[in-house]
Amino acid sequence: MSKVYCMLCGKEMKQEKYEDNKIRVYPCGCQDEAKPINLVQAVNLTVNNTLHHRYFKNADGTPQRWRVNGKVKTWKTKPWKIQVPLKHGLYDHGYLTEDNLDNFTLAE
Repeated sequence: MSKVYCMLCGKEMKQEKYEDNKIRVYPCGCQDEAKPINLVQAVNLTVNNTLHHRYFKNADGTPQRWRVNGKVKTWKTKPWKIQVPLKHGLYDHGYLTEDNLDNFTLAE
């Protein structure tokens, strides 16, 4: 059996053989370590709060840091919808929305 490594953290993943030489690979659990941000936490964000990306890493292996760059936008008719402006580095900008909440965690 060849070794299989996690694409996110680089750890070796557990494997086992079962019926007719099939191989089952178990996840390493790196995604479970960081809890994603929820809608209530996102609504309560303020300017200069720092978020960590769960999947994108810096060159040294640490999670990317994204900073809240403006006011949280909410809608009265759609309370589940949010838009939070974010900044990463000098030129990279984006938005935290209800669709990508599971990609970010709150920085400790």
